[in-house]
Amino acid sequence: MAKAGRPTKLDPELQDKICKKLRKGMSLEHAAEINGVSRYTIYEWVRRGEERDVRESAPEFAAFANAIRAARSQGVEVLHDKVFEMAMGVRASKREKGKLVRSRVTVGQVEQAKWLLSRIAPQYYAQQPGTAVNVEAGEGNGAPSITIVHASGDPEA
Repeated sequence: MAKAGRPTKLDPELQDKICKKLRKGMSLEHAAEINGVSRYTIYEWVRRGEERDVRESAPEFAAFANAIRAARSQGVEVLHDKVFEMAMGVRASKREKGKLVRSRVTVGQVEQAKWLLSRIAPQYYAQQPGTAVNVEAGEGNGAPSITIVHASGDPEA
């Protein structure tokens, strides 16, 4: 009996394009949108690859789910590094490999990056109950100051 429904748009080229964006720290939703695919379709492909969908799985969906998981993990590391650089007021030099140079960062940029990480990888970056994260402007052109205050009142810089 022939399979019903439309053929899938998923192919190795589309998978590579989506994973490339995810490895750079882009969200799954934006990576899907840029590549002309609904985020719901991406979620379905991942569910099928992980055998959590009512429809049957196939090897291409399993490979897709694994590739997405790995690319998202790499993307979180990229974002983590960017937040660290922002907090330290440095960035990687574009001219000299392996060298850090001073950069101007606003408190707003640090807050946005902090929020993004807490949504993408909440198991690592979500604020814990009873913990406050304070971001204050640095003096002059200095890096913003980040202080974590636990419920006990003990600050951690």
